[in-house]
Amino acid sequence: MSTYELKNDRLTLTVDTLGAEMRSLKRNADGKELLWCADPAYWGRTSPVLFPFVGGTKEKTYYYKGVKYAAAQHGFARNMDFTPESRTADELWFTLRDTEETRKNYPFSFLLSLGYRLTEDNVAVLWRVENTGGEPMHFSIGGHPAFNCDLTSWGLIYAKDAHPLKGPLISGVLDLTCNCLSPTRKRTVPLSDGYSALAPEMFDEDALISEDRQADAVTLVDGEQKPVLTVSFSARRSAAISPRATGRIGSRTAISFSNTPVGSAQRTRQCHSSNMSSAGNTCSPATIFSPKARSSPSPRTQSARAGSRSRRACSRPAGRRRHMIILRKKRTI
Repeated sequence: MSTYELKNDRLTLTVDTLGAEMRSLKRNADGKELLWCADPAYWGRTSPVLFPFVGGTKEKTYYYKGVKYAAAQHGFARNMDFTPESRTADELWFTLRDTEETRKNYPFSFLLSLGYRLTEDNVAVLWRVENTGGEPMHFSIGGHPAFNCDLTSWGLIYAKDAHPLKGPLISGVLDLTCNCLSPTRKRTVPLSDGYSALAPEMFDEDALISEDRQADAVTLVDGEQKPVLTVSFSARRSAAISPRATGRIGSRTAISFSNTPVGSAQRTRQCHSSNMSSAGNTCSPATIFSPKARSSPSPRTQSARAGSRSRRACSRPAGRRRHMIILRKKRTI
């Protein structure tokens, strides 16, 4: 396990080979850390990749060709060491291949590549999934970045096509008895020019889940409604903004954003964390799936965009797809 750094005059990015995870993203002007601190007492990660599952499956199992397999929450890639593949002044690439161990519970051959590109005040997060086997491969992939915020005075601004949302946000509800989305319950989040104040009671029923691409960007703003960071997404998927806390809710909290399109290749559920992801994808043999996410923290703003497009014969199978934004609190600091 080792770390690699990209740096320009505005940002310094640190990536760990364990999970090819972004561990630090700092503004050079003031040294401010934008990512969550990965306190293991609450949530010991900062921005893990989710592969080949996003969320979980019912009873943590699934069937493929009549064979039952175990399905770990959010997959296994985040817990594996990636191989540093290439490095330039502004770009890093890491790779992960299937192993005998991964094939025990995920019977596919793959090459997963994660890249990070630093350009001015932007960080582009690049995903590339290659099917190296001889049969179609079903998978999900996602990012799981977490950021610090003040839950008592900060807020969120939801936007679509660069304009604040005019109406309320309709959120799905997690059924905590099965840790899955309720098929019937919804809740309404009032918005004023896209703005919603953060408050502890927002998470009495766990995550906020915005479906069906109601918004394609969410901006975290401070108590004066000045932008702190923006997460935006352009692909069809689900997104989550979700905190998780242990103990008392205080003034400083970490939130993380997620987004996931759900197809018919697997049924995923949004659980206790959030991510930017693409789920329910299928790659034919010797084909490549290559979506990308882009982060751009300016002196006061960080934005992340996740664009998803397939190359060659990769596709998302027919079926219901969701676009979500889930907000969940990680901890009090």
